[in-house]
Amino acid sequence: MGFMDHRRTWTFRVAATSEECIDAFARAFESKATALINADWSVAKSPRSAVATYHANRGISAMARWSRQARINERMASGSQITFEITGSANGYTECVMQLTRWTTRMLFTQQVGVLRSYMRGVPRRLRELDPAVQVMKA
Repeated sequence: MGFMDHRRTWTFRVAATSEECIDAFARAFESKATALINADWSVAKSPRSAVATYHANRGISAMARWSRQARINERMASGSQITFEITGSANGYTECVMQLTRWTTRMLFTQQVGVLRSYMRGVPRRLRELDPAVQVMKA
């Protein structure tokens, strides 16, 4: 995972149906990203896409809210969105893209970037549950 991967377009080629891919994306945002990073997301799904919207930190990472600056950063990041779209299906494979489509920056830094990246990393893990040989490309 590169430092700027949250700003790249991720392309996946998966041996699964479009519906299975959309469901895998949604599952990545329904659980903890890591032992310390747990956030509140909502996911809106349609047959060809899904959008995950960030709301707030939960769990241990929420303790940072005690800091005034952390509360400001979290408030600014609320509403950030990660979009997942199906771009095609053929020969038993589905191609899809994921990208951060709405975010805020402060002094050139994306707010709550660690949380966003951690959850983005969870998507290929969920897709690997469908297809261990999933292809992941970042541009």
